[in-house]
Amino acid sequence: MSTEMLTTMQTEMRCDTLIEELLLHAVRLGASDLHLTELKPPAFRVDGDLLKVERGRVNVSDMNRFLDKYIPQGYAGLDGDFSFTFCERRWRGNYFHSGGKRLSLALRLLPLTIPRIQELRLPESFLKAASLRDGIILVTGPTGSGKSTTIAALIRHLLELRSVHLITIENPVEYLFEPTNHSIVNQREIGTDTVDIAYALKYALRQDPDVILVGEIRDTETARLAVNAAETGHLVFATLHTISVVETVNRLYGLFPPLERHLVQQQIASALRLVVAQRLVKAPEGGRRAVVEALFPHDPVRELIREGRSYEIPLYLEGAEYINTMGVTG
Repeated sequence: MSTEMLTTMQTEMRCDTLIEELLLHAVRLGASDLHLTELKPPAFRVDGDLLKVERGRVNVSDMNRFLDKYIPQGYAGLDGDFSFTFCERRWRGNYFHSGGKRLSLALRLLPLTIPRIQELRLPESFLKAASLRDGIILVTGPTGSGKSTTIAALIRHLLELRSVHLITIENPVEYLFEPTNHSIVNQREIGTDTVDIAYALKYALRQDPDVILVGEIRDTETARLAVNAAETGHLVFATLHTISVVETVNRLYGLFPPLERHLVQQQIASALRLVVAQRLVKAPEGGRRAVVEALFPHDPVRELIREGRSYEIPLYLEGAEYINTMGVTG
């Protein structure tokens, strides 16, 4: 967004809350995140670094007014996720408490539009994920590593090429996918449209999907349903909080009880299509970009997964389609 456009928007837009004024400032700074805690200096994350400012300290009334506006169904509990649109931009939010009863907010600005794979400077080979008809694609990394953006770019490319029914199950919904003339998109948010991820995933299989996006695999039931969906003719996208290809495979079948793991290893070996582990680094020209470790499994790697020998994957990469811009293997 240009400075001129932002200035016009600031002039025309009425900010009902102090926090909205801070959100506008975040857009002007090019910040990725805004951190707020009662009576503490606001902090903006710009190119990975935190920038504190003395002006704009918010109190609990400011926070409650903001949350009441953007969580119309009301917020409850000590912490929770939500998403909203402000300044013609999508934001992802989390409210939480610290230091006893002190309320805090973490607000993340999402890109104005879903970027293309090429705009993210990700490997061109990722584009072939759009041609896959079934299986599971895992995009992993620490919090704030751009996982959601990478998956959104992959799905955007897929929607442009194919006639599909996409169902997303997210907490909260982040990117809004536009259906094309030949596709259907249904985006479901936990707490608003459905009870939880596992429940929604179970019933998604009865809704004639071609592609399913699972916001995050956190538990055994979600993992089981995601793998089963991938095995039964659906293409499943999901995220995990892991930092390498090997750790991702271990984490996935580590979610299952020991007595189930032998069978699960067979299922994962058959269903896994692509694993991407990524993190963000500062780019020489400014801003940040993703560096990745990515693997399209081939037969030797699948055999290692079946046998529970995923720790040996780095030794069997010859002949596999393997990309590494991180500088480390495994």
